[in-house]
Amino acid sequence: MGKITVWLLAAGILLTGCTKDGETIILPTPGEEQPSTTPLVTVIYDPDGLGDRSYNDLIYKGVEEAAKKYGLRTLQLVPENREQGLAYLETMFKQIENLNDTVRRLFVTPSIVYDAYIRANNKRLETNPYAGLLFMETAKPLDGKGSTFYIDYYGAMYMSGCMVHYAAWDLVSLLLANPYIQTVKEAGDGFQAGFNDTPQLNVDKPLLLDVRYLSEDPVGGFKIADSTATRIFNEERHYISGKNVNNVTLVPVCGGAMHAFFRAAKSIVSSYKYVGVDGDMTPVVLPKDAGQNVLFFWSGHGRSRAINGINEMVWRNLSAGRGMTDNLLAETLRTMAANKQFRQMLVCLEPCYSANMGEALEGIPGVLAICAAGPYEQSFADSWSNDLGVWMCDRFSRNLVGHATESPDGTYRDLYLYCAQHTLGSHVGIYNYENFGNLYTTGPKDFFVRK
Repeated sequence: MGKITVWLLAAGILLTGCTKDGETIILPTPGEEQPSTTPLVTVIYDPDGLGDRSYNDLIYKGVEEAAKKYGLRTLQLVPENREQGLAYLETMFKQIENLNDTVRRLFVTPSIVYDAYIRANNKRLETNPYAGLLFMETAKPLDGKGSTFYIDYYGAMYMSGCMVHYAAWDLVSLLLANPYIQTVKEAGDGFQAGFNDTPQLNVDKPLLLDVRYLSEDPVGGFKIADSTATRIFNEERHYISGKNVNNVTLVPVCGGAMHAFFRAAKSIVSSYKYVGVDGDMTPVVLPKDAGQNVLFFWSGHGRSRAINGINEMVWRNLSAGRGMTDNLLAETLRTMAANKQFRQMLVCLEPCYSANMGEALEGIPGVLAICAAGPYEQSFADSWSNDLGVWMCDRFSRNLVGHATESPDGTYRDLYLYCAQHTLGSHVGIYNYENFGNLYTTGPKDFFVRK
């Protein structure tokens, strides 16, 4: 635990792109490369679970380290809501029933919100001897195929409750998703017991503890709106009658809802503390100054003024005007440049019609944009997954990452030419190079740290 002054959300993203028929998914043609026989580990998290600086982040790190060590494939999915998570599970279970290969697959679900579905469907995996299931956060064994794993949250959070006395002032706010899920309840009970069993360090000014449940829904409280988090945080600051408390210590046990509380706290007060089951996942964030290089990458969908009435990058279901428009992107980067918040910025955009966004950045000093498609072109998907029934990435992004990985000392000219020559179906473009630097002698290695 420690003082949080700046935070960064790092999450796994499932990249998608448009196909030649718009949003229609086109299956690979016969004779194309078939899926790898390498074992696959798939993890489906709580809605918005990654980035919690705790349990989910440690699972993510462990899976990726195991993949590197043992040569595994991984697929880590972070659904936006419970319904999307259930849809992921149903897709996978249905495909497992129909697969006839011998590829070993392990499905991991570190989330109790899928309990009812898993217990009702795990027997479907018995038709495939090469598929396994690991269901975490439950002490009740599965009836049928699959293993369970449970952590004693009471003991871990008991120690947190004891130690918080030595790090907090004024008020500790224990934020629990709901009173029904066993792991949440045990974590809350353990923290309160540890807090109450530890003598106050200052009897004249005792440390106070406030306990809140975010939802009365048996599976709720793991995702809340920023406005709700802001209201709750302000209420906590006024918990002590007649006093505006700035030293609030957050103890969130609420999965993805933690993100909203971090944003709320950061926007209201200059300092606050966070207590949790932590590891070494707390991010290191470099200062925003004139010596900082910034990599800006956007994955998703795009719209063009000529076809949709507006130039913007957007999530699939958002209505026009609610995404990152060309004017908003240009204004944001122009302001950052004027405030000397970066030395150079490399902007890589994969959506359809992304050239419109690159053109809007012309004239901004220190910014170079590489875009996947022309102003009237779609950006096409690549790497079909038979396991999920979706395209896993964009052709441009695959070429961009592949070249940067294989040629870390290459120049910007090399990177552009490679992407332009190998990205089929669209014309890769480079923008604002006149305000950036020499593309023949410098390269993108300053934006990547190779470990």
